[in-house]
Amino acid sequence: MLVLVTKQMGRVLTQTGPERSKLVELSKFIKMKYEMEVRDPQKYESFARQVSDTNFRSFVLLLGLSDFFDLYRAGNFSKALEKIKELDMLPFQSQFLEEKVNSFKHYSDSIRRNFADVLIATMDCLLRIYNAYRSSGPAMDPARESVRLLHNTPHILFI
Repeated sequence: MLVLVTKQMGRVLTQTGPERSKLVELSKFIKMKYEMEVRDPQKYESFARQVSDTNFRSFVLLLGLSDFFDLYRAGNFSKALEKIKELDMLPFQSQFLEEKVNSFKHYSDSIRRNFADVLIATMDCLLRIYNAYRSSGPAMDPARESVRLLHNTPHILFI
């Protein structure tokens, strides 16, 4: 079942609408159920036999990416950028570039298929944060906070 939900999440990740909303809600329920079962060793063994670690990691990453796209669409670009950093998918420092390239090879098709959209949305977040800072001037605190995020984002994404 987890594999099926993961594939469906990958299919609707960048979309909006009731199908995506229902799938995200179902996914959050599945994740909560898993987290509850992990606390009980007997239930965890049963769950672990049914689900591979790779499938579950893909599932959790897609759930995080759905949060990222929700924040992005809502115009919360600073929070979206924080979320994508938290997901640790992209190389925000040049020394991690090779590691992230190797990680990409192990992502499921559901994630790889959406990778270009993740990059575009991340770059758009960076651009919008920068433009907000430029237009507001250095006196506005929210813009200053967003630019602090930009300063902590190495130039690897700007290449």
